[in-house]
Amino acid sequence: MFAQLINTLKKSPKTIVFTEGTDPRILEASARLLSGNFLKPVLVGNPDEIAAAAEDIGFNIRGAEIIDPENYDGMDEMVDEMVTLRKGKMTADECRAALKKSNYFGTMLVKMGKADCLLGGATYSTADTVRPALQLIKTKPGNKIVSSCFIMVRPAASGANAPGGRFSGRLNIPAPQPRPFGRYCLLFGGEARLSRVHFYVGNARGPVSRFKRKPRRISADFFGEPHFKAFFFSAAAYNKGPLFAAF
Repeated sequence: MFAQLINTLKKSPKTIVFTEGTDPRILEASARLLSGNFLKPVLVGNPDEIAAAAEDIGFNIRGAEIIDPENYDGMDEMVDEMVTLRKGKMTADECRAALKKSNYFGTMLVKMGKADCLLGGATYSTADTVRPALQLIKTKPGNKIVSSCFIMVRPAASGANAPGGRFSGRLNIPAPQPRPFGRYCLLFGGEARLSRVHFYVGNARGPVSRFKRKPRRISADFFGEPHFKAFFFSAAAYNKGPLFAAF
């Protein structure tokens, strides 16, 4: 699976923005990407803080582009573009304040063609990651459902034919119902398997609705919100809300 994705990127290299430049997982990913030539990392944040974090952990990110929203030469142009995109919903001052945050700043880099894609959510909540994209980039005409997926590689699994997991998640559905849920699965080849779904809508701070579906083939529960990283990374837990911080 990964080999196929890498081969595709090698034919047409891209630039990816990481909105949380000091996060250890982001620094590790950037160091690994810099050893290839198919996906150029752009880290958003303070250059000194990012360099110090990388040195402390031991990742070599020399060669990575680091952009600080506080000292970005094209900020005025970006503010003007965002004001136009928001169509009167935000003033220039409000847009400038939002662009000081890496989630909005990184999204505008993609929107303005400075980068091809973005990865966020290491410490930002799902809502804070998805909202800028919906406001500024928007969905393709005719599409209303926004989703994401992640790929899980088990430590014991290795080799070309080793089993792995591909999961869809983060479905932006205002009022989900069990019946059409299966239509929103994302596949990277292979057979879809539906587990028992314990699905929360909204983040920990907002209104919540939920439903369950009986298990098929797999007995484990998968959570939409809360989710794995909130229990294992304290920064993510605090951004998710008081419930997670308590853990």
